[in-house]
Amino acid sequence: MSTGSADGGQTAGQDASEDLVRVREAASAVGVTVPAVHYWIRSGRLTVQPGPGGRRVSVADVRAVAQQQARRRAMGRNDSPQPVPEDLVSVREAAQAAGFSVASVYTWIKSGWLTALPSPRGRRVSMSAVRALRAAPDPQAPDEARPVSEVAPAVSVPSWRIAGWLRRGLLPSWRGRYGRLVLVEDVRALAQQRPTRLSATGEATPMPADALFIRDVVRLSGVTKGRIYLWMRKGLLPFWPGTGTGQRVRLADVTVLAERQERGLPLNPGGAP
Repeated sequence: MSTGSADGGQTAGQDASEDLVRVREAASAVGVTVPAVHYWIRSGRLTVQPGPGGRRVSVADVRAVAQQQARRRAMGRNDSPQPVPEDLVSVREAAQAAGFSVASVYTWIKSGWLTALPSPRGRRVSMSAVRALRAAPDPQAPDEARPVSEVAPAVSVPSWRIAGWLRRGLLPSWRGRYGRLVLVEDVRALAQQRPTRLSATGEATPMPADALFIRDVVRLSGVTKGRIYLWMRKGLLPFWPGTGTGQRVRLADVTVLAERQERGLPLNPGGAP
């Protein structure tokens, strides 16, 4: 009797030990990522056993947790699962097929324009939804709206500056086929307001003829670029947006500020320290 029980317990122990494999092997067998298995271990959803060469997990347990996770994601916040599109592809495959960058597709997902469904090997998107985004711009966009790449040379403002205004919410925009759409008059008005808002006197003045790029002023005056930008942010140094890239300042203004700082005088024109 005792011998039979011992043999039965040994057989059950061997079956259980055969199911225990390394984390990488379990992830490959179930079709999930290794970081996902490690996350389930840290969250207490999987039990690990020490073994030679690292921790061991049960393939059956990993498969059960993966199936439970897939059901929970399919259900979402609704009581009934949502229909899953049949043309699901990875984000990279969708970007390559549509002719966009991977970053653009992820931007659509973050903005809520494109729905991404989780899968064991990453998020999946509907190829038909990606093609629809490419074919149809925002219906609320006015007819005069143009891509940033076309507006930038028309108003002599670099594209990277317009992109910065868009990120800061200073410029209204709409979704287009190949990027954001903006109005020429909005960009021109914002470009004209910048010297008024950021100049030392607060008055709208045209750019003087002796205004130079900051890199040229640094070379001629010996003042560091960081010091010049600091004076600009504090409103001590008036500057104007150049016709190309970068702001322009007057060498005489920088020289006056440098001399006052060297003599220990207040830099504020009003005399306050």
